[in-house]
Amino acid sequence: MDLSNGLSSTHRGAKVKAKAFAVPQNINNLASDLALVLTVGSTDYLYPSLGNLNTDSSWARGIRWKLVPFDDSPKQPAASPLTTFNVYLMNRPNTSQAQTCFVDIWRTPPATNPLRMLDRYYILPKGPPKWRLQQLAIDLAAGSISSCLGRGSKDLTEGIYTYGTIGGKAQQTLSYTKY
Repeated sequence: MDLSNGLSSTHRGAKVKAKAFAVPQNINNLASDLALVLTVGSTDYLYPSLGNLNTDSSWARGIRWKLVPFDDSPKQPAASPLTTFNVYLMNRPNTSQAQTCFVDIWRTPPATNPLRMLDRYYILPKGPPKWRLQQLAIDLAAGSISSCLGRGSKDLTEGIYTYGTIGGKAQQTLSYTKY
């Protein structure tokens, strides 16, 4: 089953490639949320699809993807072309915003980024802005990062827990809320 059928046509028929994805499920109604990072040429695009019912007929009708274009502040633009490293998506039923999404992007293009540094963004699809920089407190190298979305028992909101290295040296675990 090709769940991304048709996304090529939104990019004028260009060749598209799925680069990263995340799929959490709502524990109350079993609906699935999806986040897909699609590469077109050398630029990445984020496409979420939220609230997909867990029925054969729903999946047979296909997925409705919605582009969330990069729109962070021009004072701190992303590397051009926008190159994504990973996407994280969590479903939290019974909250005002049921989905929590973070995206890690290359700070500068990988070819000119010997330390493999990333920037992290919290995605708020109903923005503006939709992409909100969540600068990591320490620099971490792509490929060394382990992240997990969650909510501590005393936290007011969910966030992302991250551990990684830079220059081969271990760093500490970081915790960030979504705001």
